[in-house]
Amino acid sequence: MAEKERKLTKAEARRVENFAVLSERLQSEGYKVTKCDVSAAKVNIYTLVLFIPFGIVYWLLFRLTGTPLINIEVIDYFDNVAVLIAVAIGIYVVSSAIMIVVHEALHGLTWALFCKNRFQSIQFGIIPRNLMAYCTCLEPLDFKAYLVGAMMPLVVLGFGVFAVSLITGSLYWFLFANFATLGAGGDMSIVLMLLGHRQALLLDHPTEPGFYAFEKTT
Repeated sequence: MAEKERKLTKAEARRVENFAVLSERLQSEGYKVTKCDVSAAKVNIYTLVLFIPFGIVYWLLFRLTGTPLINIEVIDYFDNVAVLIAVAIGIYVVSSAIMIVVHEALHGLTWALFCKNRFQSIQFGIIPRNLMAYCTCLEPLDFKAYLVGAMMPLVVLGFGVFAVSLITGSLYWFLFANFATLGAGGDMSIVLMLLGHRQALLLDHPTEPGFYAFEKTT
């Protein structure tokens, strides 16, 4: 009940209005609508289940580069353990911020390529109640377009950066790829739901993680 009663932001309210117009039009054209949303609890479960096999494969392949997971030279460089921890936390915070921005930008850039109105149909923001960044598309997309946009952060920041770590033997890029893959858990939960709607037009939920599938009934 709390979710339904929460006050919408101005951007969310506009998206709700936009969704209502598009939904009414599509249903009048003979489309049946199905709501496909996912709770935070399910996202966490999917994230762990999907990350474990990727993490194992990443670790096994990275071990072939011969790069130690614990760099003694780096540890010895810092005389003070507190300084080392502070530097590590700083790198993590900055890297996470960059990762989040690029992650959402990849969604937006990819979906914009399939939109009639290009970037005018893409919105970015932060959900106030949990400070979660998001990218949303205001146009209905077909299965292929929606899937490519949903997968792009994992492909680029996860698989792509991991490939860089193998080529360079960089522990930093190895860890970055692991965190990026972990961060794509929500996207993968959406992808799993997408697979049941291959013939549908897919429209982002205006206020929550998930989408609506519009499928022809005639």
